[in-house]
Amino acid sequence: MIISDRIIEILPVPELLAALAEECSELAQAALKLRRALDGTNWTPKTRVECIDSMWEELGDVLACLVAAGFLTEEQPVRDFLSQEKADRWLARLEAHRKEAQG
Repeated sequence: MIISDRIIEILPVPELLAALAEECSELAQAALKLRRALDGTNWTPKTRVECIDSMWEELGDVLACLVAAGFLTEEQPVRDFLSQEKADRWLARLEAHRKEAQG
């Protein structure tokens, strides 16, 4: 087991949720930094590889918080959380926007 039961004993769920929110924020910042590295408009000294590594690190932190808080198990595959319905809605919105923009 990667996430120690001892962590769960020390930190109550409200603290784990606060940690989750913080780690989600850090993941969002890492994604924005990668966007800058990819786009180049607002230059960053970090390379694309460094930015991708940061995103993976922050994603790991998010997953650790989810496991510790009991919302996810270490054995649970990510695909369990990917929703075809959500993906279909996202695509429908994108297609509708594209059609509207094209007139």
